[in-house]
Amino acid sequence: MKIPAAIGSTLVLALLSGCRPASPAADPPIQICTKIGCSDGLTVVVENAPAAPYTVEVGLPDGTSRTAPCEAGCDGGLFFEGVTADEVTVRITGSAGTSSQSVRPTYTDSRPNGPDCPPVCRQARVQVRYAP
Repeated sequence: MKIPAAIGSTLVLALLSGCRPASPAADPPIQICTKIGCSDGLTVVVENAPAAPYTVEVGLPDGTSRTAPCEAGCDGGLFFEGVTADEVTVRITGSAGTSSQSVRPTYTDSRPNGPDCPPVCRQARVQVRYAP
């Protein structure tokens, strides 16, 4: 028995269509993550900063504090790793005296390796004014 060409072509196409790989849209996207690290913390930028050297102290609600010295070039701020308190007191001590200010940082999540990649770090940046 001979199958007409039109029917044979249709039959071959029907059989082959069942063997096609899934379309690219059906495949889950490949997630590529880099390995950049990050830390939770607070960056303090001092406006009207005293001449270096000076110190910045961050007082925490539990009564402890963290201190960082600025020897020179601290225009980008001083980073206090691990500080994620809702309210802190920032004390700046320079040659002209001490200045203190309470601030409420607004933390955001940072994902340096992409939106679905670890790590996730909470970070905030505050500006305080030196006014002894």
